[in-house]
Amino acid sequence: MSHYFLHDENLKSNEYVVRYSFNGVDFHLVSDNGVFSKKRLDEGSYIFIKTLLSFSFKGKVLDLGCGYGAIGITLKYFFKDNISLTMSDVNASCISLSKKNLASYQYNANLVLSDGFQNLLDSFDYIVFNPPIRIGKDAIYKIYRDVFLHLNPNGHFLIVIRKDKGAESHKKYLETIFSKVTLLARERGYQVYEMIK
Repeated sequence: MSHYFLHDENLKSNEYVVRYSFNGVDFHLVSDNGVFSKKRLDEGSYIFIKTLLSFSFKGKVLDLGCGYGAIGITLKYFFKDNISLTMSDVNASCISLSKKNLASYQYNANLVLSDGFQNLLDSFDYIVFNPPIRIGKDAIYKIYRDVFLHLNPNGHFLIVIRKDKGAESHKKYLETIFSKVTLLARERGYQVYEMIK
């Protein structure tokens, strides 16, 4: 059975174009079978990006679990002169799609096939993450701990999570790692949090 966290060589390709807009800018990204929210930008990512665009990103940014690249590419569009972007995913199809989407915008990014931080050796000023709740709390909490290790001093970690998918328990766990956890946005059942190292 195909699962979007794994690259399935037997899965038939059927590309889609995902369209969305921010601040009057229309984005068109290619998606495909076997990736999360393949036909449209999921609501959590939309709320997340909308919140992220209120920041002034500068420095090294990691889009962790990048999927087909919506979060990273949108940030690159609005902050391209100020950020060095890395995009990572455990799914090889996602890395391939992100590469294609970056090329269509003529953007450069460091693309890394990685299960969590397994193949990520760098440290970052910003790490953005839409946690894949289906992998379970133990796996996500390990990623949270690894994020702390891969943030530069005063680095920012930003996540979006649904309230009914454990947002409060995630917040409590994050408070055991980071000295401050701030709720930045609450919209349509989603919560966006910021942690600073």
